[in-house]
Amino acid sequence: MKEPVLSLKLAHPETGLLAYIVVDEFVGGIAGGGMRMSPSVTEEEVRRLAEVMTYKWAAMGIPIGGAKMGMVGDPQNPKKPEMLRMFGKLAKPLLQSMVFTGPDMGISSDELGVAFEEIGIDTVSLVVRHLGTEDKVKALGDTRLSNLAGEGFEDLITGWGVAQATEEAWNLMGNSIDDATISIQGFGAVGKSAAVFLHGVGAKVVCISDAEGTVFKKDGLEIPAMVDNQVQVGLVNRMKLPKSVKRQTRDYWLTPKTDILIPAAIPDAIDNSNMRRVKASLIVEGANIPASYEIEEKLHKKGVFVVPDFIANAGLVCGFGLIVTGTTVGDKREVFHETGNRIRKAVKSVYKSCKRRKIKPRQAAIEYSKRMKRKIKKQS
Repeated sequence: MKEPVLSLKLAHPETGLLAYIVVDEFVGGIAGGGMRMSPSVTEEEVRRLAEVMTYKWAAMGIPIGGAKMGMVGDPQNPKKPEMLRMFGKLAKPLLQSMVFTGPDMGISSDELGVAFEEIGIDTVSLVVRHLGTEDKVKALGDTRLSNLAGEGFEDLITGWGVAQATEEAWNLMGNSIDDATISIQGFGAVGKSAAVFLHGVGAKVVCISDAEGTVFKKDGLEIPAMVDNQVQVGLVNRMKLPKSVKRQTRDYWLTPKTDILIPAAIPDAIDNSNMRRVKASLIVEGANIPASYEIEEKLHKKGVFVVPDFIANAGLVCGFGLIVTGTTVGDKREVFHETGNRIRKAVKSVYKSCKRRKIKPRQAAIEYSKRMKRKIKKQS
């Protein structure tokens, strides 16, 4: 892994704040990526995620560098607003000028608003100022990330991209998404919306894992009903499940023989301890770094095609980028359509490079990202 251009540790004992900011690379003087909160966040994890962001922006054709932020702690901590406010205060010079952030695991857009109040500038305003696209974007009015292309944009578009990547890869492998069996780890914004979109095109989502365990139904879960009955973000409402749905342990999502696996929750979900249980022929990485590069190589040797994270889950990055660059301002359908096109194009390039040159998917994806970066530089 290359050295990042910037790595900061922020600590404030009085509020309990411990956070990391890593900039992997600046492009045009700006870099950005989400901010997550977890008791297990480490500087190394944030560095890995920042590198992924660099590849993600470039692969989607967006002229922004990769960065990431992580705050150590329980997302349910009552002192969270105080910690976020202090984060904004300590990081203010950086966040007002050259680095921006958005929601990620454990932190919502509304919660980040506390930090933005301290900073005095929101993400969209900072980015469009750097890109010089104020005139194109000013028609939006409400520049909060969650409402850029209408209500629900942020929650839906990453899952939409994962679904597009899944269908494209499965088709390239000579299959139809109709009746494909899928197991998903995670029922948060990404896992849930991916399940909805894939169910809508005929796939059978047979397994969903969340923090309380796994729910399984051999002939497919009723995804729309599960979404309608959800009362807590990220959790399946087990009180509303039919008796035909089996309750299993959290790690059961790898057990059933399914065509496709979508890890859409935590880093390193697939590791040496459970990799042998993988029976699927396709893995689409809905989460960031759900497996180490070494694990991906081992899966590749087993004949599993892995769509890398910075391609598969680039939906929000791509949609956000299309809007702030003025490419598709405010038209939700156009944003989703073009996001799907760019993700499918990337998946197709990665798959064909793997087959033609006998290389691993991540290598092919990184090469694709670098080609796109060169294209961005020529256009600037």
